[in-house]
Amino acid sequence: MICKFEHRQYVNPSNGYTVATYRCGELSQVPEAGIKMDYGTEVVFTAVGTELPCLEDAEIQMDGRWETSARYGMQLQVEQFQVILPKSEEGIIGYLSSGLVKGIGLVTAKAIVARFGKDTFRVLETEPDRLLSIKGITQQKLETILESYRNSEEIRQLMVVLAPFKVTPKKAEKIWQYFGYEAVDIVKESPYRLCEISGFGFLTVDPIARASQGFPPDDPMRIKAAIQHVLKEAEGDGHLYLESRKIIDKAHLLLTKGFQPEAVSRNDIIRAGNELVLEDKILEADGTSVFLKMNREAEITTAYHIVRLLKTQDVCLDIESELEEAQAESGIVLAQKQKDAARMVFQSPVSIITGGPGKGKTKSDT
Repeated sequence: MICKFEHRQYVNPSNGYTVATYRCGELSQVPEAGIKMDYGTEVVFTAVGTELPCLEDAEIQMDGRWETSARYGMQLQVEQFQVILPKSEEGIIGYLSSGLVKGIGLVTAKAIVARFGKDTFRVLETEPDRLLSIKGITQQKLETILESYRNSEEIRQLMVVLAPFKVTPKKAEKIWQYFGYEAVDIVKESPYRLCEISGFGFLTVDPIARASQGFPPDDPMRIKAAIQHVLKEAEGDGHLYLESRKIIDKAHLLLTKGFQPEAVSRNDIIRAGNELVLEDKILEADGTSVFLKMNREAEITTAYHIVRLLKTQDVCLDIESELEEAQAESGIVLAQKQKDAARMVFQSPVSIITGGPGKGKTKSDT
């Protein structure tokens, strides 16, 4: 349905969960129980969802399912939405001053629309220099306005592609920031590249790619994404690398979920892995250890600096009096191993503190 923002009731800043009311002229699209107020030919309803648009006068294409809450009554559980470029002068003013276009506030938006009317968006797209005739718009400010306007257009196009998969505007903006003007083409042609972005793991991207582009289970692009996902997931367990056999096992399990085991062969995974090596995205060491390139480089760099520090001539300091004083002031009595750790820091250019939770690392570290 097409609707307009009316009032924001609640927003959770941590996850974007929004409760807001909207006006709609499509009466048949709103259940009678969902009507809150009667505007003659319009009704007001409550919608809930993630990062719902709260833009004055902007038209919004909103889709979802109606659900009845015992406490809040009928609500639209929004599954997808898209902000539509408004056609009325009031709508254009609302869109330009909503914050989507940097450099344009309410006063400037009114001045632009007063000059160009319903032709405003065409002027922005084809004759932007005409905006210099508006008081307060300098060449530098115009460049800011145009960059922001073009970005908002790209994000809208991105949302058109991603909306069916419940990708929120915030995540769409994250994709745009990562890929820039290539974002829409990359999502359409190489969707598994979304795995490069933090927060877009294989399990999130795979359904999008298979639904939108129909990738078969054994598509090399899909297999490469799964291999890299397995290595990234291992980071969470503290592993910079995995043995190739483990990667094949884990990737095969991931790739055949929902398919027959033979849908992707182990040879398919090996070939895709070899291609990733040739593409310099993963590195092999010692014959069986496989790293993401950045992890291998980080390991080598860290080892280099540790050796460099170990070779430096450092002065060993006696900290016994300071150690006793620190314990007295803090009211903490350190165990012998903790004291040894503190002494080591002042006797060696490199100190490595290890141990599980609750083993006193923080105390010995401070």
